[in-house]
Amino acid sequence: MKTLLYLILGLTIADVAFTIYGLSLGVIEEANPLMVRGMTSKPFITGVTVCISVAFLLYLIYRHYEKIKWLKWAVRGLLAVKLFIIAVHAFWIYQAGREGVFEWLSLVK
Repeated sequence: MKTLLYLILGLTIADVAFTIYGLSLGVIEEANPLMVRGMTSKPFITGVTVCISVAFLLYLIYRHYEKIKWLKWAVRGLLAVKLFIIAVHAFWIYQAGREGVFEWLSLVK
């Protein structure tokens, strides 16, 4: 169980990092209506707040995992959602690369 929770936290951190990066390049928009304002005005602070909040909630899940039977399925469902979100990020990174957004990287070589 601990491994799944760490994986969810890692995917959350990746989600936040990819979102901030995509917003800075102008290749994505924040899709979560609750996050739009924070991610457009103060993305770093919003991202750190999200990561800390998720870590706290995952800690609570870990503490009560044995007592609440349905948490096992909820954690697996959350992991599936997080994997889907990362797949969406991978897709838009791929699309941005195809559209030449990363052409500046060729100058580094």
